Amino acid sequence: MLFYLSNLDHTAFLAAQIKNGAVVVSYDKRKGSVKEVTVKSKTNLTDGNWHTVLVKKHLQRITVTVDQKYERRGKISKAMKVDVPLFVGGVPKSFLPLLNKKVVRVFFPQIFVKLIGVL
Repeated sequence: MLFYLSNLDHTAFLAAQIKNGAVVVSYDKRKGSVKEVTVKSKTNLTDGNWHTVLVKKHLQRITVTVDQKYERRGKISKAMKVDVPLFVGGVPKSFLPLLNKKVVRVFFPQIFVKLIGVL
């Protein structure tokens, strides 16, 4: 996980991860569905080199740029209320049971089965 932020009850969130060598930004569309914007570059981002990822939200547009070359856009809610904390690089294990089920399913599929009883 690159970053994760949400509102207090985790019904609205914005998160980014590297999945299969590409940047995937996921967010809630306010209707209970998760939208993903995937940006693939010509090189796999797990190649051991440094890469630049920029996630920008302006009004109802989200833009994800990788290495200042590869870009994808998506539509997002105009207003998105998020609260502290902002997690960079992952979330603590103690925080996982608080997350919305769909967030855990998307970002932590290997532990989703273990947490399903807790959620």
